[in-house]
Amino acid sequence: MKNIFEYDVFLSFASADKEYAKPIWQKLSLSGLSIFWSDETLKQNIGQPWFDVIQSALIQSKHFVLLASSQAMQSEWVKQEYQTFYSECFINGKGERRLVLFPIKDFDLSTLPPLLKNLQVAKKLDEMIFILGGVDVESLKRQSLDLQQKLKLAYAEIKNLQYQQKSISLPEQVIQERFESVLKEKASAIKRAGELEQQIMKMETELKELRQYKSSLINEQKDSIHSSPIFIFRSEPTAISKEELQIKLKEFDLFEPKLNANGSIFPNNFQIRKSNGVQVIIDLASNLMWKPYGPKQKVSFDQANKYVKECNREGYAGFHDWRLPTVLEAITLIEKEKRDNGFYISSIFDKEYWYNGIWTCDIEEMRYKKYTLTINFEKGYIEGVETGEDVLFSFYCHVRVVRSIK
Repeated sequence: MKNIFEYDVFLSFASADKEYAKPIWQKLSLSGLSIFWSDETLKQNIGQPWFDVIQSALIQSKHFVLLASSQAMQSEWVKQEYQTFYSECFINGKGERRLVLFPIKDFDLSTLPPLLKNLQVAKKLDEMIFILGGVDVESLKRQSLDLQQKLKLAYAEIKNLQYQQKSISLPEQVIQERFESVLKEKASAIKRAGELEQQIMKMETELKELRQYKSSLINEQKDSIHSSPIFIFRSEPTAISKEELQIKLKEFDLFEPKLNANGSIFPNNFQIRKSNGVQVIIDLASNLMWKPYGPKQKVSFDQANKYVKECNREGYAGFHDWRLPTVLEAITLIEKEKRDNGFYISSIFDKEYWYNGIWTCDIEEMRYKKYTLTINFEKGYIEGVETGEDVLFSFYCHVRVVRSIK
């Protein structure tokens, strides 16, 4: 599915540069581009953690513009923003997503950090609008007004020539040549003005249609939560042997370094959404909804099940069917390489509370023992915790709850 972005541009700047950023934001918005900038947009998300809002906006922004200044280069927040977009979006964007530098306040580009030195630079707003795919309608209107002014001057010149012809005894040939020249300029200006007016009308219509189309696609993408996913996994807890688990991993072609090293990374299609006023992470490929976070501290298996009951009792996100994931559901989150959050899991999830992995609801059966299966995202593979009352109460993991989308 082609990704439909909520924003065309993520505008990153230091708080000290706010007065410089505002007219730039306004000009980009007038060009038909939808812009995320923290001073405007974060006010609409009061109560959400900064990490969640910014990360969601970065992922949902097609392009990234950095207002480069000395203050921006010293800002840790700005640094986190451009580093995250560079690693998570720009590198994997296959040339479709741009990271553009726009120097302000006479910033010396030679002082840029190594990561930013070879990136695209726009030194004029019109140039940046062109790079980002906007339409400078205001510039076209200015051109139209200039031509209208030239037309007025041409009419005035014609009247002047007609007056001169009557009142001044200039050679008739001179008058005629000047008259014809002005008529040509007038005809050219009228033609160009008409072309510009048509171009403006066409572009304004296209902008309106594009916004409507984009809105319909975003709604369609939201509605597609209920469309057929790529895979539907078992959601009930079960006891499974290592051999049976290996067969299942190969059947679904799921990568796991020990049991199916030749498998593929699951093709997640994550979407960050709000439900009942709180945030959830939806994977359209597996038809699963994840709670983005869990308890800050590691918990025992018994405490993990109590946490599930608490989520259902409070009705997190408006649902009462949260549960621990099965081992195959949890495996869909594993990456082959560590991401910039330090774990083998997509950076769409927070980078905290993944140590020691997460509990699943499945048990691995061996000849004389049983093991509760966990997924260790710090190491990137499945681990088993020996069952038994003493063992399970003494071993601690993090917990992430999930539910199937009906």
